[in-house]
Amino acid sequence: MALTIDSSPPLGGAQQNKDMLSDGIQNAKKFLSALFKTVQSLLDMKQVNSSGPFLYVFVQEGTLDCKYYSKPHALSLLAMFILKAFVASSAGSRTRNHSKPLIASAPLDPLAETCIMIGIPPVTEIIPR
Repeated sequence: MALTIDSSPPLGGAQQNKDMLSDGIQNAKKFLSALFKTVQSLLDMKQVNSSGPFLYVFVQEGTLDCKYYSKPHALSLLAMFILKAFVASSAGSRTRNHSKPLIASAPLDPLAETCIMIGIPPVTEIIPR
């Protein structure tokens, strides 16, 4: 009598994993598209403000993609992208904003009227020498 161990996944398991992977890739594409559109609109509308020793930007509550930025990692990606794009633009490099940190804020829970804030160090400290 031989013992056999069935190491194959249950029926439908591989297909379910494939579907989950496909859904994850589609969600990542949507997020990156929303990230790019948000950065572009914030820079076009000159929403990155300088306040003495730092820069700040607020993602407004009414924007379509603000739901993405209620998570810390997503907001930090947005803030890093905005800071690098702002410094690379003529407005950022002309006024020496490359040595200023950025503070980004987005709505966390609109019903509780709370927000999430992220601080990003200056570009000169991010870029390795």
